[in-house]
Amino acid sequence: RRAKVLQSAFSVASCIYRVRWTVDARKLVSMDREHVSPAFDLSFAGPVKFKMVMRPKVMSDEKGGQSFKKARGRGKILLRCVEDVDSQSVAKPVVTFRIAVGNSHKQSLPRGPVRHDFSDKPICGLLEDIQQWDFTKAVDKS
Repeated sequence: RRAKVLQSAFSVASCIYRVRWTVDARKLVSMDREHVSPAFDLSFAGPVKFKMVMRPKVMSDEKGGQSFKKARGRGKILLRCVEDVDSQSVAKPVVTFRIAVGNSHKQSLPRGPVRHDFSDKPICGLLEDIQQWDFTKAVDKS
């Protein structure tokens, strides 16, 4: 039996949301330019929908140069707010987040934190110098 593609949990004690997105390893050798998680809610004054976005490392500007296949499974993960929120909202969607990559057997240390106001810009990732991952190292061989 396969695990759910997206799992979300909230810790009342720490007030932290933990979201786990399982990506099929075949996507890491595809010609795709982006993979997007199912939507999940983070709560502010009310629930706000977000998605995680996986993009390959850009290898060249020519056709296919921005694919997971060309990048050999390397890339970055971004957090995207998929609802219209503006700076006039009652509760600003300000999120502090960290990202880790791994599988059920091993996981990298989380990188971050990054604090971002999604009413300013709807998508955000880690800082440039720590945003690249080798996703192939996280593939569960079992």
